Amino acid sequence: MSKAQKERLRQARLWWKEQTFSDGDQIIKAYRKRFGVERICAMRDLLKMGVLDAETKKEFRNEVREREERNAMKRERRARRAAERKAGKRSSDFMEDWQDENFFFIAGYTSWGFPYGITWEEAERMEEEEKARESDPMYDPGYLEYLESIMEENPADDMPDDEELPFPQDLDNA
Repeated sequence: MSKAQKERLRQARLWWKEQTFSDGDQIIKAYRKRFGVERICAMRDLLKMGVLDAETKKEFRNEVREREERNAMKRERRARRAAERKAGKRSSDFMEDWQDENFFFIAGYTSWGFPYGITWEEAERMEEEEKARESDPMYDPGYLEYLESIMEENPADDMPDDEELPFPQDLDNA
Protein backbone atom coordinates (compact mmCIF):
# COMPACT_ATOMS: atom_id res chain seq x y z
CA MET A 1 0.00 0.00 0.00
CA SER A 2 1.39 3.39 -0.99
CA LYS A 3 1.83 6.34 1.35
CA ALA A 4 -1.04 8.14 -0.40
CA GLN A 5 -3.37 5.18 0.17
CA LYS A 6 -2.38 4.94 3.83
CA GLU A 7 -2.98 8.66 4.29
CA ARG A 8 -6.35 8.46 2.51
CA LEU A 9 -7.42 5.58 4.80
CA ARG A 10 -6.27 7.50 7.87
CA GLN A 11 -8.31 10.53 6.78
CA ALA A 12 -11.22 8.28 5.86
CA ARG A 13 -11.37 6.83 9.38
CA LEU A 14 -11.59 10.34 10.79
CA TRP A 15 -14.18 11.30 8.17
CA TRP A 16 -16.23 8.17 8.91
CA LYS A 17 -16.61 9.05 12.60
CA GLU A 18 -18.44 12.24 11.57
CA GLN A 19 -20.89 10.51 9.18
CA THR A 20 -24.37 9.17 9.90
CA PHE A 21 -25.00 7.04 6.80
CA SER A 22 -26.88 3.77 6.91
CA ASP A 23 -27.22 2.83 3.23
CA GLY A 24 -24.18 1.28 1.52
CA ASP A 25 -24.72 3.21 -1.71
CA GLN A 26 -24.88 6.53 0.16
CA ILE A 27 -21.66 5.70 1.97
CA ILE A 28 -19.88 4.81 -1.26
CA LYS A 29 -21.16 7.90 -3.09
CA ALA A 30 -20.11 10.22 -0.25
CA TYR A 31 -16.68 8.56 0.01
CA ARG A 32 -16.14 8.90 -3.74
CA LYS A 33 -17.09 12.56 -3.63
CA ARG A 34 -14.96 13.33 -0.58
CA PHE A 35 -11.80 11.50 -1.71
CA GLY A 36 -12.15 11.66 -5.51
CA VAL A 37 -11.81 7.93 -6.21
CA GLU A 38 -13.63 5.43 -8.43
CA ARG A 39 -16.43 3.25 -7.10
CA ILE A 40 -14.29 0.09 -6.89
CA CYS A 41 -11.53 1.94 -5.02
CA ALA A 42 -14.06 3.47 -2.61
CA MET A 43 -15.61 0.07 -1.93
CA ARG A 44 -12.19 -1.50 -1.38
CA ASP A 45 -11.21 1.22 1.11
CA LEU A 46 -14.52 0.99 2.95
CA LEU A 47 -14.17 -2.78 3.16
CA LYS A 48 -10.71 -2.35 4.70
CA MET A 49 -12.27 -0.02 7.25
CA GLY A 50 -15.01 -2.56 8.03
CA VAL A 51 -17.80 -0.13 7.21
CA LEU A 52 -19.82 -1.99 4.56
CA ASP A 53 -22.53 -4.58 5.26
CA ALA A 54 -22.58 -8.14 3.88
CA GLU A 55 -24.85 -7.29 0.92
CA THR A 56 -22.57 -4.48 -0.21
CA LYS A 57 -19.54 -6.77 0.16
CA LYS A 58 -21.24 -9.27 -2.16
CA GLU A 59 -22.02 -6.46 -4.63
CA PHE A 60 -18.38 -5.38 -4.52
CA ARG A 61 -17.14 -8.89 -5.28
CA ASN A 62 -19.58 -9.12 -8.22
CA GLU A 63 -18.43 -5.76 -9.61
CA VAL A 64 -14.78 -6.75 -9.33
CA ARG A 65 -15.47 -10.10 -11.03
CA GLU A 66 -17.41 -8.40 -13.85
CA ARG A 67 -14.63 -5.86 -14.34
CA GLU A 68 -12.03 -8.64 -14.48
CA GLU A 69 -14.13 -10.53 -17.04
CA ARG A 70 -14.48 -7.39 -19.20
CA ASN A 71 -10.75 -6.77 -18.99
CA ALA A 72 -10.02 -10.39 -19.90
CA MET A 73 -12.33 -10.11 -22.93
CA LYS A 74 -10.55 -6.91 -23.99
CA ARG A 75 -7.15 -8.60 -23.66
CA GLU A 76 -8.38 -11.55 -25.74
CA ARG A 77 -9.73 -9.23 -28.45
CA ARG A 78 -6.48 -7.26 -28.54
CA ALA A 79 -4.44 -10.47 -28.81
CA ARG A 80 -6.75 -11.86 -31.50
CA ARG A 81 -6.61 -8.65 -33.53
CA ALA A 82 -2.81 -8.51 -33.17
CA ALA A 83 -2.57 -12.13 -34.36
CA GLU A 84 -4.88 -11.37 -37.29
CA ARG A 85 -2.79 -8.33 -38.24
CA LYS A 86 0.39 -10.40 -37.98
CA ALA A 87 -1.13 -13.16 -40.14
CA GLY A 88 -2.23 -10.57 -42.69
CA LYS A 89 -5.95 -11.26 -42.27
CA ARG A 90 -6.59 -7.71 -41.13
CA SER A 91 -5.29 -4.57 -42.74
CA SER A 92 -3.96 -2.58 -39.83
CA ASP A 93 -3.62 0.66 -41.82
CA PHE A 94 -7.29 0.71 -42.81
CA MET A 95 -8.80 -0.64 -39.60
CA GLU A 96 -6.77 1.45 -37.17
CA ASP A 97 -8.77 4.54 -38.15
CA TRP A 98 -12.11 2.84 -37.59
CA GLN A 99 -11.48 0.62 -34.56
CA ASP A 100 -9.93 0.74 -31.12
CA GLU A 101 -10.01 -1.38 -27.96
CA ASN A 102 -13.56 -0.22 -27.13
CA PHE A 103 -15.19 0.16 -30.55
CA PHE A 104 -15.59 -2.38 -33.34
CA PHE A 105 -16.58 0.51 -35.62
CA ILE A 106 -16.06 4.19 -34.84
CA ALA A 107 -18.80 6.10 -36.63
CA GLY A 108 -17.51 9.50 -35.56
CA TYR A 109 -16.46 11.72 -32.72
CA THR A 110 -18.40 14.11 -30.50
CA SER A 111 -17.51 17.79 -30.33
CA TRP A 112 -15.51 16.94 -27.20
CA GLY A 113 -13.53 14.31 -29.11
CA PHE A 114 -15.16 11.19 -27.67
CA PRO A 115 -15.71 8.36 -30.18
CA TYR A 116 -19.12 6.82 -30.76
CA GLY A 117 -20.19 3.82 -32.78
CA ILE A 118 -20.57 0.06 -32.37
CA THR A 119 -18.77 -1.46 -29.39
CA TRP A 120 -17.12 -4.87 -29.54
CA GLU A 121 -19.83 -6.30 -27.27
CA GLU A 122 -22.58 -4.99 -29.57
CA ALA A 123 -20.80 -6.37 -32.63
CA GLU A 124 -20.46 -9.81 -31.03
CA ARG A 125 -24.15 -9.75 -30.02
CA MET A 126 -25.17 -8.75 -33.58
CA GLU A 127 -23.04 -11.57 -34.99
CA GLU A 128 -24.72 -14.08 -32.66
CA GLU A 129 -28.16 -12.76 -33.64
CA GLU A 130 -27.25 -13.07 -37.32
CA LYS A 131 -26.18 -16.69 -36.83
CA ALA A 132 -29.46 -17.38 -35.00
CA ARG A 133 -31.42 -15.79 -37.86
CA GLU A 134 -29.59 -17.85 -40.46
CA SER A 135 -30.57 -21.06 -38.69
CA ASP A 136 -34.24 -19.98 -38.35
CA PRO A 137 -36.37 -21.25 -41.26
CA MET A 138 -38.67 -18.22 -41.07
CA TYR A 139 -35.76 -16.02 -42.20
CA ASP A 140 -35.13 -18.07 -45.31
CA PRO A 141 -35.13 -15.56 -48.22
CA GLY A 142 -36.60 -18.21 -50.52
CA TYR A 143 -39.59 -18.55 -48.20
CA LEU A 144 -40.14 -14.80 -48.19
CA GLU A 145 -40.03 -14.75 -52.01
CA TYR A 146 -42.52 -17.62 -52.04
CA LEU A 147 -44.90 -15.68 -49.78
CA GLU A 148 -44.59 -12.59 -51.98
CA SER A 149 -45.42 -14.65 -55.07
CA ILE A 150 -48.55 -16.02 -53.37
CA MET A 151 -49.59 -12.50 -52.44
CA GLU A 152 -49.12 -11.35 -56.06
CA GLU A 153 -51.09 -14.30 -57.46
CA ASN A 154 -54.02 -14.01 -55.05
CA PRO A 155 -56.04 -10.89 -54.30
CA ALA A 156 -56.38 -10.03 -50.60
CA ASP A 157 -59.85 -11.64 -50.29
CA ASP A 158 -58.62 -14.91 -51.85
CA MET A 159 -55.54 -15.23 -49.61
CA PRO A 160 -55.21 -18.65 -47.96
CA ASP A 161 -55.50 -18.90 -44.19
CA ASP A 162 -52.33 -19.17 -42.12
CA GLU A 163 -52.98 -22.87 -41.60
CA GLU A 164 -52.83 -23.44 -45.36
CA LEU A 165 -49.40 -21.80 -45.85
CA PRO A 166 -46.56 -24.33 -45.79
CA PHE A 167 -43.45 -23.80 -43.70
CA PRO A 168 -40.07 -23.67 -45.47
CA GLN A 169 -39.17 -27.24 -44.48
CA ASP A 170 -42.43 -28.42 -46.14
CA LEU A 171 -41.43 -26.69 -49.40
CA ASP A 172 -38.33 -28.88 -49.65
CA ASN A 173 -40.51 -32.04 -49.64
CA ALA A 174 -42.99 -30.70 -52.22
